[in-house]
Amino acid sequence: MACYCRDRLSFILSLFFFIYVIMTATLVRPGEGNFTIVIIVLVRSTTYADQRITGPAMDIAVQKIRDKYPALGDFKVITWDDDFLSTCDGLEANVVSKAAGLYFAKLDTKHPISAFIGTTCTFGNLRFLDPLYYWNIPLLEGSSIPSFIADRNRYPMIVGYSYTQRRAGEFFYQVVKMFGWTDVAALYDVNDPVWRAMYTAMDYLKEKREEKDEKKLIRFEEVTLRLANRKAAEISADIERAVKQAHKTARIFLILANPRTIREIVVRAHILGYGSGDHVFIAGDYFKTKNYFGLPDWAQGTVAEQQQAREAFRSLFLVKQRVPVTPEFEEFSSLVQEGAIRKFNQSIPPYDEVNTHAIGFHDAIYSYGEVLNEAIQEGQNIFDGRSMIKRFTNRTFSGIRGNFTLDSDNNLKGQFELWNFHNRSGEFVKVVDFPETAVKAEIVSEIEWASGQSYPPPNTPFCWFLDNNPACRDHTLEYVIGAVVVGLACTGFLAFLAVIYSERRRHRKLEQTDLKWWDVQAEEVSMVEKTPADDSTPVTSVYRLETISLLPISASIITEEALIQLKKLRSIHYEKILRILGLCLDRNVMLTEYCARGSLYNFVRSGTGDGSLLHGWIFRFSIMSDLIEGLNFLHHSWFHHHGRLKSTSCYLTFRFVLKIGDYCLQSLTPAQTLDLKNSIWSAPEILRGNSSVFSVSGQKAADIYSLAVIFSEVCLFGDPFLRSGFDSDTAGDN
Repeated sequence: MACYCRDRLSFILSLFFFIYVIMTATLVRPGEGNFTIVIIVLVRSTTYADQRITGPAMDIAVQKIRDKYPALGDFKVITWDDDFLSTCDGLEANVVSKAAGLYFAKLDTKHPISAFIGTTCTFGNLRFLDPLYYWNIPLLEGSSIPSFIADRNRYPMIVGYSYTQRRAGEFFYQVVKMFGWTDVAALYDVNDPVWRAMYTAMDYLKEKREEKDEKKLIRFEEVTLRLANRKAAEISADIERAVKQAHKTARIFLILANPRTIREIVVRAHILGYGSGDHVFIAGDYFKTKNYFGLPDWAQGTVAEQQQAREAFRSLFLVKQRVPVTPEFEEFSSLVQEGAIRKFNQSIPPYDEVNTHAIGFHDAIYSYGEVLNEAIQEGQNIFDGRSMIKRFTNRTFSGIRGNFTLDSDNNLKGQFELWNFHNRSGEFVKVVDFPETAVKAEIVSEIEWASGQSYPPPNTPFCWFLDNNPACRDHTLEYVIGAVVVGLACTGFLAFLAVIYSERRRHRKLEQTDLKWWDVQAEEVSMVEKTPADDSTPVTSVYRLETISLLPISASIITEEALIQLKKLRSIHYEKILRILGLCLDRNVMLTEYCARGSLYNFVRSGTGDGSLLHGWIFRFSIMSDLIEGLNFLHHSWFHHHGRLKSTSCYLTFRFVLKIGDYCLQSLTPAQTLDLKNSIWSAPEILRGNSSVFSVSGQKAADIYSLAVIFSEVCLFGDPFLRSGFDSDTAGDN
């Protein structure tokens, strides 16, 4: 029970505290001096918006509104001076936590925070804006507003007093469109957060690329540099890579980089041969500062290097922000210089200037004083940031730059100019103006183009971006080759025809020779070396220095069927088939490869190797295996079958490899009588004259019968059907 009461009491106290906070935050406090302005800008940094430049400008504005609007009373101004403010990364990491602590610390005092001024860092603002929305406090920014923050539906609590990156991108596009260019490449340092923020200006060009009109950008190539925290050699190599990459797709380069990098890009392009007048380099150089902006200087290095840079600069244009040229600005600039010395004991050096950021922060505080004075006079709650923001919308104020207007998004758009390098004077001159209220940029003075012409270079060079236009190739060699070809064609046409005629005759002769490959002349066959002992032993002879066998044929005229078989025989090469080398019709013989051991019939009856390995079963199985392989080949080839398989048509080489012969051209070989000696290998159905055996399957079956009879001979090493008193040689008589 005690625990329950304690929890309930805690809940009630928390609820009362929450209501108190809400009432305190929204309480209307019109009166004098009961608010605090917090200034958050970079301190001891190397940026263009460092406190030594913007701080004195804001001090001037604070003093002005104290003097001009007494109703504001003795309000408080807090300026941060922390070590983390030396870089944008440090500011981004710490701004929310410190601002939250300060906000809640001042919430229930007599001087709550009414506005923040700053922060000059894009990504610091991005992290800061959501807490400001819940605290209901506006942020007055004297630096640029990137495209992704300019959306007031998403970020309603910021007011911009310098320029928007979208307006800068619009000016880049105006320049590109003005001169009829449609292909551009944008180069920027992706490693530096400043240039990443500046690059959001290119979002406008990307939008135009997507528009469906004839004048849109048809190509926008993004080329990233990685220069921050790298060695000089690495920087030079990366710049050369980026320039070459951009050159492949465009001749118009948009550059967002510091003056040193701009100079090196332009000079490197000139060295690579890209500075002949067909390239244009447009660099963002919004104001003068040592590390980020400022006029690139060609007059550096040796005399030769200066001359080279000066020639390269003829293709360079600079996009700059308009700086007031009025007595009021000159006086303001002097006061800022004096304030920098007095407050920071540091003067603004020649390579920096009192830039538009100093003007922006001055005008932010000065216009905020005007809005505060109105709200107090009208009794409005000055701590209701959303209501106070509305007082800036579409309103014209007076400041160092003169009269300026904040648009419907509470942004000052900015005014830009394009400056052109004049080679004679070695100086940049303003040639294009784009005022804040203008819709279209205008040329205000003559432009000196690097080509020396009075008109800009074309978007696409004559030889195209990759120099692959066929019209740009040197055709001299082609003309010479063409003339030679025509001359040779006139004199060589008849020779060509003669060659064709000769080739056709040769091919015809080769075809005839190929068709009669089998025809062997009698004089090509040597005298008979050995007379056979019997009919089953081939005659041995020599043909083309090769020992061959001669088998008798019964016809001297080749039938059409035999010619067809002879044509196919040339492609038959199988080690278990007796190779036919040709026919000699003059001698009525067939030439076959030589088999030293003679026929299988004679071998199994000769008694050779009695008691030796030749009568062993391994040898017998080898003979039978060769016979099976040869017959299998015939059955699966265009022969389909053998038809007259006997041991007398099987031959043994010197190495006892069996080869099957007498498998074709049977119309040329002598007919054999069906006596008992020849019929023992024939299947019974053949002997009976059964017509079914003449089918392919029947003939194959008959071959298998013959195969079995030969197996019997091999196994018994003698006559088949061996039994007492049986002799195949005398079987006919018995």
